[in-house]
This record gives sequence, C-alpha cells and structure tokens, in this order.
Amino acid sequence: MSEPPIACSLTAPGLRARRHEVLVSLAALIETERACCPFLSCQLIVEPDHGPVSLELTGPAGTREFLEAELGLGPRDT
Repeated sequence: MSEPPIACSLTAPGLRARRHEVLVSLAALIETERACCPFLSCQLIVEPDHGPVSLELTGPAGTREFLEAELGLGPRDT
C-alpha cells in the first residue's frame, strides 16, 4: 500500500477561505479563554507569505503545568 502524498488538496481560494475561518475560530477561542482564565497572555502569530499560524499561551509561574493538566498534555506515565 502506497503512502498518500504530502500535499494539501485545497485550491488556492479554498486554502485562503480555510485560513480565514481558522483565524476567526482562533480569535473566538482567545476571547473565551480570556473570560475563564484571565491570567493567560495569548499571542496569535501569523507568519508572512502564508506561513504558519500559531497560538502562544503564557502566564505566571505554574501556567505551563496548569495548561498541561487541563489540556491533557502533561508527561505520561509508562
């Protein structure tokens, strides 16, 4: 069985529309998080030339551990 190609199947207009949809969704997520976790600092990073989009969450000491526990991203016992 062959591996699928590493490529996006969206057209350029479709990709632009999807990017816009994702950015609006991220903005809504940030607003929601600000309401329930006022200690968080949120930074939406949109790289130029259609580069990656990322969301950076920071806060006071203990924020990383809190987020890892809340999001289920902490170290796993094996």
